[in-house]
Amino acid sequence: MSRCFLDAFPVEILYTIFSYFLAHEILLSFPSLSSFVDAALVTYSDYRVDFKSILRCHFDLVCRKIRPDQVVSLKLSDDDDTPCQIKLFLSQFQIEQFTRLRSLTLPDVQTSWLQHILSNLNKLERLNSLKLVTTPFSGRIYERSDCLINYTVENRLKFIPLSHLQHLEISNCSVDDLENIFTRAPQLKSLNIQLKNANGNFESFPVLPQLTSLVLKIDDENNSFVSTDNWILSMNTFEFFLSKLPRLRHLVLNGQAHVSIIDGRRWEILAIDLVTFNFNFKLEINQIEQILETFRTPFWIERKRWFVAYMHGRLFSVPHFVDRCITLPFHLPVHSTAPNDGLFYEHVDNLALRNAEIDGIHRFTHVTTLQLELAIQLTTIQTMIDLSRVRELILYGRESLSIIWQIPIVMPRVDKISLYFVMSENISNDLRRIRDMQPIKQVRTLQIIGSEYMSHVRNMSSIKELCRIFTHVKKLHVFDQTSIRHIGCWIDGFKYLSNASFYLSFSMNETINHQLMRKPNMLVNSSYSLANGTFVCRIIGLSERKAYCSIWIGDQVSLSQY
Repeated sequence: MSRCFLDAFPVEILYTIFSYFLAHEILLSFPSLSSFVDAALVTYSDYRVDFKSILRCHFDLVCRKIRPDQVVSLKLSDDDDTPCQIKLFLSQFQIEQFTRLRSLTLPDVQTSWLQHILSNLNKLERLNSLKLVTTPFSGRIYERSDCLINYTVENRLKFIPLSHLQHLEISNCSVDDLENIFTRAPQLKSLNIQLKNANGNFESFPVLPQLTSLVLKIDDENNSFVSTDNWILSMNTFEFFLSKLPRLRHLVLNGQAHVSIIDGRRWEILAIDLVTFNFNFKLEINQIEQILETFRTPFWIERKRWFVAYMHGRLFSVPHFVDRCITLPFHLPVHSTAPNDGLFYEHVDNLALRNAEIDGIHRFTHVTTLQLELAIQLTTIQTMIDLSRVRELILYGRESLSIIWQIPIVMPRVDKISLYFVMSENISNDLRRIRDMQPIKQVRTLQIIGSEYMSHVRNMSSIKELCRIFTHVKKLHVFDQTSIRHIGCWIDGFKYLSNASFYLSFSMNETINHQLMRKPNMLVNSSYSLANGTFVCRIIGLSERKAYCSIWIGDQVSLSQY
C-alpha cells in the first residue's frame, strides 16, 4: 500500500481530524490511503455513529468495521427512511457492549427493543447524555407488530439511570415524572422536557444544583385556556419553580400560559442572571400595548436586548420564536418591541407563494423550502427570493408540473421535490406533455402527496415517466393510494433507490391481507431489482383496507442482468 501525506503526522493529529466527521463519513473517506491511516481507523476510539436517515450500505459498513468499544455517541432511528433499523442493530450488538458510550439518542416508541435498551443502560457507566425523540410512529404504536402493550410511557424513567446523566431530552411526561427527574438526577446540567399537563404542586421538588439549561414545553390540548394559578407557566408558580434552579443560565418556555406570566417588570427580577431567555406563551391578552410597555424597559431593550411580539394569541420572543414558515402576502405583528422589521424576515426559511403578486419590499435570502401553488416563471421571483439557496421545492396542483424544467437553471441546490395533488386530479396527461423534458439529476428525494381515497399516479406509464425525469432519486415517499401491483414498478424504475414508503390499498381478499401483514416482504415480489437484493420491509395497518409500508434497501440487482 502506498504512503500518503497523512503519514507524516502524529496519530493524535489524525484522531483530531476524525473528530470532525461521523463514523460512516470517516470509513468512506479515509480507508486504504495507507497502512498508517488504516491502523489509525482501527485504534480510534471516539467514533460518533449517527444512523438517522442513513443509507443501508453505510449502516452495514459501520456495523461491520467498528467495534462497540470504539463508539462514544450513538443515534438510532426507526423512521420511514430506516424501518426496522434498531431490530437489525440489536441482532448484531447488545447495548451493554458500548462500554465507552457517552451519548445515546433513541426514538421514543413503546416497543420491546426500547425496553431492552433502557433496562441495560445502567451497565453503561460513562453514559451522561440521553435523548428520547418523539417519532411519527409514537401515536400509532398499537398498529405496530413490535409494540409492547404492557409497557407504558411512565415506565421509561424506572429504567433510565438518571443519577449518572448530565443531559436529558424526553417527551410525554407528567409533573410526577418531572419531580422524579429532579429527585433522581442531581448531576443534570441540561434538561429538554415536554409535559402533557403542567398543573400540579411543585413544593416538594428538590433543588437541581447543577442545571444550567432548561427547555420546557407544555403540550396540553385539553387546556386551551389556563385559569388556575397552580399551572407551571403562571408567575407565582414559576417563580417558586425557578428557586429550585440556582445555576440556571439558559431558559426556553413554550406552551399554554396563565395571564399572570406576562409581567415584564417581574421577569426583570427573575431573569437577571439568565444569559438567554426565550418564550412562546400561548394566551389571549387584552390591553396588549399596556403589557408590552413592561417589556420596553432598559433591562429588556438595552441591557439584555430581548425583544417580544404578540400575534395570533401568543406572546413570543423575537427572533427565536418568529414564524419561520410564512405565506405571502405576509403581515408583520402589529404589537412588537423589536427595533426593526428585519428580525421577522431574516429567519424565514420556508416560504409559500399562492398568487403572482410579488412583494418587493423585502428580499428573502435564507429560504431553503419554497412552496408554489401556481405555475410561474421562476425568474420573476428571483428579485424577491434567493433561489440559489432553496433545497426543497413543494408544488401544488397539476399546473405546477410545468415549472419542473426550470429547476436546474435557477435552483441548482434543489435536491427534494414534493408534488401535492387535490382529489380530482389525474396527472397522466400532464406528464405526457413534458415527455421531451431532459432528466433532472440533482433531485435525491421525491414525495408524491395526494388523497388516501384515490390514486393520482394511476398507471405504469405515469410511474415510468416520473422515473425518467427524476433519474437519481434515492428516497421515494408516495403518500397516495398505491396499488400493491405498482410497488415493483416504482422500485425498479429508480435504480439508485435507498428507501421507499407507500400508502397501500389492500385487496378484498382477507387471506392475502393477513399474509402481507405477517410477511411484508411479499409486497416487493414484483420487483426484479430486489429479487436477490438486500432490503427490509415494515407494514403498519391503518384500517382493514389501508396500510402504510416502508422499505429500506441495501444492494439492488442491476436490471441489465434480466
